[in-house]
Amino acid sequence: MTEILAALLLVLGGAISLIAAIGVARLPDAFLRMHAATKAGVVGAGLMLVGAGFAFGGGDAWLRVGLIVLFLLVTVPISSHALGRAAYIGGAPLWPGSKDALAGVLPRQSIDEDDGLPVPAKQAAAIPAPTIGAMPGAPGRPAQPAGPGEAHGAAP
Repeated sequence: MTEILAALLLVLGGAISLIAAIGVARLPDAFLRMHAATKAGVVGAGLMLVGAGFAFGGGDAWLRVGLIVLFLLVTVPISSHALGRAAYIGGAPLWPGSKDALAGVLPRQSIDEDDGLPVPAKQAAAIPAPTIGAMPGAPGRPAQPAGPGEAHGAAP
């Protein structure tokens, strides 16, 4: 009987994980994809772990299953919240059918539609990078004097 329950939980967990993977591939924006990955992924992985606990039995297996499920339940919501917040503040585009509930609550960069770069990144790209010939120590340029405690000509 426990083998049938284990197999059922493993198949059900695998099916939910497959649905989560399809959601990650097909959903329109980063926030919806993250929702599919975290919610259904944790449920699918949890069911597969419980199925493995029934398959292997024993106190040692159940202790490991319990600790892994607890670890998933504690860490996945925190990491998905941090990733979602970073994506929102960074200006990840929202699906047109979703409502921006955080407008005015969190700062949000805008994405320039011309090249897909956030506005601060576009401004930084406009600043020219120094050329190698202009750097201290380049051929034909004197090296910077060593600072306190540094040897002259020593490799860093």
